[in-house]
Amino acid sequence: HGAGLGDIVKSTIYMTDIRHFPEWGKCRAQALEGAEVPASTLLNVTQLAWPDMAIEIDVMAVIGAK
Repeated sequence: HGAGLGDIVKSTIYMTDIRHFPEWGKCRAQALEGAEVPASTLLNVTQLAWPDMAIEIDVMAVIGAK
């Protein structure tokens, strides 16, 4: 619908192993390079809806909000 990474205003990250947080931080910084960093919440969970998954990312974007 025309939104890009720069339009993200909030993200929620669900991670099954918090030890991967440093790697997540590097990936996030690379993906959002040059964009304003959105508000975010990180939750350590025991399992996701798909058991083979290690991370789930939910974002809210508002086109033209920034």
